[in-house]
Amino acid sequence: MSKRIYSQELNLQDEAKEQFIQRVNSVLPNFPDEVISQWVFRHNADFIKKFTHLNIEDWTFNLTEMSTEEIEKIELFKVTKARCLEAGKNILTNPDAKESFLGKYMLEFGTFPSPIVVFKDFYDQNDFTGESFLLPLHLAEGHRRWSFLMTMAAFRLKHFTNLQDNHKVYLVEF
Repeated sequence: MSKRIYSQELNLQDEAKEQFIQRVNSVLPNFPDEVISQWVFRHNADFIKKFTHLNIEDWTFNLTEMSTEEIEKIELFKVTKARCLEAGKNILTNPDAKESFLGKYMLEFGTFPSPIVVFKDFYDQNDFTGESFLLPLHLAEGHRRWSFLMTMAAFRLKHFTNLQDNHKVYLVEF
């Protein structure tokens, strides 16, 4: 399927989230509903722009658990990683971040409210700018969740004693 068709099929229309999930699932049955909701729906224009040049219909999503230490090893593009690590500190000091749905959930439960999405072994695959995805694991979706978790891991003994050992992650392979 071409990007043009994906752009038409995946473009957000005047519809409820549940209708959108059902419509996208008919085009991309390999995408779990939760991934459609968190990624394709919430970040619709970005998803279309950044990922539909890839063969997304060939992706497989495996829901698994990873330890905090394994998640710390997930790669991000250098500039993105620096920005995320800095933003993650907001969970320590920013009242808006602490009081957001995400902040409250992660502070209470010590894990993500929904799994992050991670590309696994995306050899010879490039992002929309032509930059190669980093190997073996590259964060695709869930940057804010990942950044909060990284801050919680860095300060776990002092501030975040309820940090879980394991977290749900969708590993994407093609």
